[in-house]
Amino acid sequence: MNTRDGTGMNAHNVRLGRLHDSVYTNWPAFVHAAGARVPLHTVKDGQDILSLPPSREEESPLEVLHVLRCLLGPLVESLIILDREAWVREALSGITETPYRVELVNLFDQATGSGRNIAIVVTPQV
Repeated sequence: MNTRDGTGMNAHNVRLGRLHDSVYTNWPAFVHAAGARVPLHTVKDGQDILSLPPSREEESPLEVLHVLRCLLGPLVESLIILDREAWVREALSGITETPYRVELVNLFDQATGSGRNIAIVVTPQV
């Protein structure tokens, strides 16, 4: 991985980030995908750990991570969107005397979905 001067991105600060759902099917798939992003040592006691059957100790944290990601992901996205809406409201109240209406609007016809589906719409109140 290349070090970008001044950005804090170096081998010590690398984060795994978002992975495709398919990599969570089994331990070797996860390790291969993670290893593509973060340098991993895959040799343990002279054997490639990917050739060994996964232990319960290795699979359990991965299962917990996946379940927490599924349960908490929508909640975290909702909190971020509500925080942005509150920030826009506060910013508008401090710079203008004209009242504005701030709404969260789904861009596509979805009752639930990603936070990327939501727009913050600001319109003057008349």
